[in-house]
Amino acid sequence: MAKDKSDRSLDKEGGRAAMVFNLRELEVSPCDDIADPLPILYQESGGAPVLTPGGLSLVLGPPKSRKTTLCLGLMAALLGRPTIGFAAASGSYKVVYVDTEQGQSYLVRTARRVYRLMGWDFGRPDKRVRFFDLRDPGQGRTGEAARLSVKAQRLAAVRQIAREQQPDALFIDGVADLCDDFNDNKACSPLIDELMRMAAEGRMHICACLHTNKDKTTERGHLGVMYKQKCETTFLLEAKGGRTRVAPAPDGCKQRPFETFWIETAEPYALPALCEPARETRARGRKTREE
Repeated sequence: MAKDKSDRSLDKEGGRAAMVFNLRELEVSPCDDIADPLPILYQESGGAPVLTPGGLSLVLGPPKSRKTTLCLGLMAALLGRPTIGFAAASGSYKVVYVDTEQGQSYLVRTARRVYRLMGWDFGRPDKRVRFFDLRDPGQGRTGEAARLSVKAQRLAAVRQIAREQQPDALFIDGVADLCDDFNDNKACSPLIDELMRMAAEGRMHICACLHTNKDKTTERGHLGVMYKQKCETTFLLEAKGGRTRVAPAPDGCKQRPFETFWIETAEPYALPALCEPARETRARGRKTREE
């Protein structure tokens, strides 16, 4: 009788029929010949793959550490213009950038920085790159979305953008703003699962920006810990004066890690550019940095 009860519990879950999977589709064997997914972006020096279809990556750093600047360089490379030492694997790709923090006037300036990198005319929008402001998604909400929390609205908008735009790469500048509580596992886990599903089903790469804790090295909250665990690449940023060190985060790269590099915002338009490392010198018994 005990065995029969166990069998019935496997057939029913909460009064509904249990899900049945085709296990042959899920099983792998050591004799299978399955190649690693081909990257869409790689580092020119050394050839390390950094972004692949269906994967996640993380840009991690304290406030004002040039996280957006790094993203713009990666976007330009994906659009076909090698930038800050990265290049697209094949021609160019469609890219979407979502901002959850700054507002429309800031996002316009961000879009113009990308256009300047590409040498494009502001008056001739290019369909290969799109920009969306989700600081206040309420201005575009209709129907069911009007009854959701602001952060749930943002996630619903990201879901719609991914479905309708079908980009090769989706950049989310401010992933914590999609989650009701980034310190609550119950809130974070569904968001991570949703982003992984979107990336896999859309064969797109999702790159998200997140602040560090006060120690400037560790990811913030349960959201950061869980997201980083799923990432193939984590960029750890450290601002030093007018320059930023970009290094692979410890345990943050599933494949061969990229080589550490330095970037700055080149005037007059604050465009991302490679630069020399900040140099440390000693003055009056203490360390200072030369720019």
